[in-house]
Amino acid sequence: MPDSALNNIDIKSLSANYFELLNLPAAFDIDKKVLRKNYKALMSICHPDRFVAKSDAEKSAAVLATAHVTQAFNTLKSPPQRASYLLELLGYAVNFNASLSTDTQFLMEQLELRESLEKLVSCEDPDAEIQALMDHAGSLQTKEGQSFQAFYEQLSASVQTESRESLFQNAHDSVLKLRFLEKFFEEIDALQHKLLD
Repeated sequence: MPDSALNNIDIKSLSANYFELLNLPAAFDIDKKVLRKNYKALMSICHPDRFVAKSDAEKSAAVLATAHVTQAFNTLKSPPQRASYLLELLGYAVNFNASLSTDTQFLMEQLELRESLEKLVSCEDPDAEIQALMDHAGSLQTKEGQSFQAFYEQLSASVQTESRESLFQNAHDSVLKLRFLEKFFEEIDALQHKLLD
C-alpha cells in the first residue's frame, strides 16, 4: 500500500470507494490477509489515539477516518456485504429483506441445514457434527460466491437493459443466499458457545 494513501487522512480521501481505500481489486474474491493487513496499516495511521495532542479539527478528522476505515473493513470482510457493495458500485441496491426468487434447491438446502443444526444439541459427538455442518455450509458459501462473481462480471460487461435486469436479479439472489449462510455460521458459533457452557 503506498505511503501517500496511508499518510493522508483528510476528508477527501474518505470519498474513495472501500476497495480503493483498502488497496484491493474491486472483486468478490479478495485476499482476506491483505484486507486485514491494509486495515491495520490504515488504522495505525488514523486512529484517534495518535491525535490526542492535536487540534480539534485533526481529532475530528481522525475520528471520521477511523469510522470510515472500520466501515470499509467490516463491509469487505463479510461476503454478502462485499457482494452488495460491488452491486452498489454498479448502481444497484440490494434489499436484504426481499425473498429469494424461486430456487427450490437452495430452499431444500436451507431446510436441511436447519434440521441438522437442531439435531446437534442431542447428538453424541457434537464437535464432529458441527465441523461437518460447517464444511457443508462452507462449500455452499464457496459455490454461491462463485455464482455471484460470474453474475457480477456479466453484469459489469453487459449493456443491454433486459439482460442487466436479469443478471442483477440473479446476483441479488446470490447475495441473499450468502447472507443466509453468514447468519447460519453465526448460529453455529452461538451453538458452540452454548454447548461449551
